[in-house]
Amino acid sequence: IEIALLTGQRLSELHATRRRAPRWTARYLAVDPGPALAGRIEQRAVTMLGGAWQREVERLVVEVPADAPAWNASGYTKVRALVEGQATLEATRDRVIIETRQYAKRQRTWFRHQLPADRVQAFDPARDHGQAAARRWLDESMEADEA
Repeated sequence: IEIALLTGQRLSELHATRRRAPRWTARYLAVDPGPALAGRIEQRAVTMLGGAWQREVERLVVEVPADAPAWNASGYTKVRALVEGQATLEATRDRVIIETRQYAKRQRTWFRHQLPADRVQAFDPARDHGQAAARRWLDESMEADEA
C-alpha cells in the first residue's frame, strides 16, 4: 500500500516496467545423505519413540483439541494412537518410519522439479567431509558470480 501511495503505481506495475537482469545466478546446495537417509530416518524414529515423544503426546492429548491442525505434524497422529491404546509400539514405529520416508521422497521430488538441475549440487555431509565441502562449493559459487 505504501508503494502505491508514494508512486501512484502498484508494485506489480513497477516490477514490470523497471525489470532488470538479475545480479546473481542462484545456485543451490542440497543436503542429501542419499541411500543412507532411510537408515537415518529409522534410527531417528526409534530414538524419538524411546525418548520423550510419548510423554510429550500424553501432555498434548490433554491440552490440544483432537481436531487441531498441530496433530498433522509428522508422526503425531500415530504416536497419539499409541498413547490412547489404539496401536502397539511396533506398529507405531513402523508407520512413523514409512510415513517419514514417504515425506522425504516427496521433498526430494519437489526439489527435483522446482530447481534447475544444472544449478543444484547434491551434498552428503557424511561422505563429502561436511563443512569443508560446503565451503568449497560456496567459494566456487562466489568465484563464478564474480567472473
